[in-house]
Amino acid sequence: MIFLLFPFPASAACLPYDLTTQQLAEKYGEAREAWGIAVSEVGLLELWVNRDTGTVTVLLQTPDGRACPVAAGEYWQPATEKPDGGT
Repeated sequence: MIFLLFPFPASAACLPYDLTTQQLAEKYGEAREAWGIAVSEVGLLELWVNRDTGTVTVLLQTPDGRACPVAAGEYWQPATEKPDGGT
């Protein structure tokens, strides 16, 4: 798996949430697959995936309505086993 890491916090890379997610959907065909509350930062971590091409983007959605890319990559594969190693 290849990931491109963005420096964070990278306010220059943060854009309005609606614009960012529209670009992910239109340019990369990605859709939000999962989300969770960010512990170390204030906001929501979101996983955007295109299951056909395997592209993946991790966003931090901030309370002020911005989306900050945290990482992006290719060859996304959903987990096929439980975290404890079971199936």
